[in-house]
Amino acid sequence: MIRDFAEGDLHALLDLWQEAWQVTLPAIDFAARRPGFGERLIGFVAAGVRLRVACGADGAPLGFYTLDSDGYLDQVAVARAHWGLGVAAALIGDAKALAPQGLVLRVNQANGRAIAFYERQGFVRGAAEISPVSGLPLWSYRWSGAL
Repeated sequence: MIRDFAEGDLHALLDLWQEAWQVTLPAIDFAARRPGFGERLIGFVAAGVRLRVACGADGAPLGFYTLDSDGYLDQVAVARAHWGLGVAAALIGDAKALAPQGLVLRVNQANGRAIAFYERQGFVRGAAEISPVSGLPLWSYRWSGAL
């Protein structure tokens, strides 16, 4: 099941975000970034950005993403124990349904696993960029929408 964010989800979302990113980019201290990221998620929701949560049968969050009104897909994260089990694909499918006009996102160039996933989901690589937060190189990606 995928649903909108509920306030009680925040701690679990931060846990899975921190764990997933710490494994993906171990040189960055995501524990130190956790408080600011929590504020960022709450700010997104307050600004009208969709925060969608994938839940297991028990209702526990397994993953999430944010989607703004321009189709910018951000912060796709899945609990590490659920990598490769279809949670990320379900989240992307949900985002595509909410934004049939198309989606854009950015992914760290060093994150080969995510790059391969997005390309399997029909996203096409665009320009190289630099993250203003980490200073790391990114790729932009676009999904052009439903045919």
